[in-house]
Amino acid sequence: MAIVDYSTLLTAVADYHHRDDGRIPDHVHFAEKRINSSLFSRLGETEVNLTTTPGSRYITLPADYLEPLALWMTEYGNRTEMVFTTPENLPLYPLTRGLPRYYTVDQGKLAFDYLADAEYSMQFRYKLGYDIATTITNHVLNQFPQCYLYGALREACVLSEDDAGAQKYEALFQQALEELQKIERGNRKLATLACDPALTGNTRSNIFTGGFQWRSKQARTSIA
Repeated sequence: MAIVDYSTLLTAVADYHHRDDGRIPDHVHFAEKRINSSLFSRLGETEVNLTTTPGSRYITLPADYLEPLALWMTEYGNRTEMVFTTPENLPLYPLTRGLPRYYTVDQGKLAFDYLADAEYSMQFRYKLGYDIATTITNHVLNQFPQCYLYGALREACVLSEDDAGAQKYEALFQQALEELQKIERGNRKLATLACDPALTGNTRSNIFTGGFQWRSKQARTSIA
């Protein structure tokens, strides 16, 4: 039987495992967690439009967010990449309003260095987590259903303390995952290196610090 959606996947796992103990949805879920953490797929990425709130330095992350890839400021038709940093290294001006330049992920939110002084339009590109129990199917299941099948069977064997089966399906799972990852790497091999975003975009140099400063929306409006 072809594996084309969540229902047929559950049936296939039960057939291969020669039993249905009621835990198969859990086995698929745990396998999917491993797929989410291991696979970097072009179709597993998405972009959303975000807008800052004046007086706040936070934006709530999308519900399907898994990992940040890039954040761009898109004011006035330009798309300028913002600088990502870790929470502990984020330059922080909690009482100052301005144009955010740095960002990080802090718990369930995007956090910026400044309180936004206006509504700024942004585009956020991120890795999303697959949830096949909700979406019913996805491109991983369509292209390489064995990733889900072998991953779920490995989890089933672990639960039933079938060490030999767990080792066998783990090896098959890793092979399927590597084959799919190889295809995904092929979709990126023509990419060229981009320059540091601090060297481009709407910046001006600071001769005292050697750094760059971005003009706020109000300042850019008044200059225009």
